[in-house]
Amino acid sequence: MNKFLAIFTLIISFCFLGSAETKGCVYSQTLEGQCEALPHCSFYFMETQEIWKDIQGFEGLYQVSNTGKVQRSPSFIHRKKGKPYYHKGGKISPAIGLTGYCMVGLHKDGVHKYVLVHRLVAGAFILNEENKPQVNHKNSIKKDNSVNNLEWATAKENINHSFEKGTHFRGEKANNATITESKAIEIKKRHLETKYGAHKLKKHFFPELKLCLIQGIISGETWKHIKLE
Repeated sequence: MNKFLAIFTLIISFCFLGSAETKGCVYSQTLEGQCEALPHCSFYFMETQEIWKDIQGFEGLYQVSNTGKVQRSPSFIHRKKGKPYYHKGGKISPAIGLTGYCMVGLHKDGVHKYVLVHRLVAGAFILNEENKPQVNHKNSIKKDNSVNNLEWATAKENINHSFEKGTHFRGEKANNATITESKAIEIKKRHLETKYGAHKLKKHFFPELKLCLIQGIISGETWKHIKLE
């Protein structure tokens, strides 16, 4: 009986594998839990495991995962006034900043700090041997902070990537623009006509604008694409 069962199992296994090879694919589990076909000729099932690591500087308080999630670890919270209390921890819902990136607020020793989620993931899971200062989203989706979508980059590499993907905007279309292009042109014209520096331009023509904004425009640090004779 056992011999017959072994032969029967072998036949079924052979037919099953043969069917999978005919299809010529492998099914894998992505981070989002969706299945996708891979071009291989053997059949198996892979599942990406979510890994959690302590956030540097907040060890024992907060953790970040390779899928881009952030959670608070169970811990006692010490307050300046009153007795410490126990926090059971849990997932933290990120906020979306003005530039479109995910941010979370972290607390330690009475200090509240906002940090970018993609930098937390890169700092915990991606080596930065060349000490590059920025983190690039490979697919240009700012909310996708999974480790496979991130890479360390220089400022130039980051900008070049955004141009290639068609996601780099300048002038008043930029996310951090606070004035219109016509206003920036007016500031440059006033500077060329009067030879005034930022302080005098603000005093006589643009009292509503910040001094650093005017200085950036006339020095060419910002709104570089505007060229006036």
